[in-house]
Amino acid sequence: MTRIGFAALATLGAIALLVVVGPLLWTIPPEATSPALTRDYHVRAEHVASAVAEMLGKPIDVGALIAQRTYPHDVPGDWFAGPF
Repeated sequence: MTRIGFAALATLGAIALLVVVGPLLWTIPPEATSPALTRDYHVRAEHVASAVAEMLGKPIDVGALIAQRTYPHDVPGDWFAGPF
């Protein structure tokens, strides 16, 4: 076997190994679908405002941001009609 043939075989072996092991290494955890489990899953305006206030060392009332939202927490916006 030539050096090129050996390199090609090694490359194919590495690809085959990644095909088998890759999904185990790069799996993203599934997103919860229950409304009770998704309440704190997505970053919202109040989370960003709270983090900025903490970085600046200033108090902030995020209750006003939460009160402005007129749609459920698992809906991205009032423009969203949903897939169902």
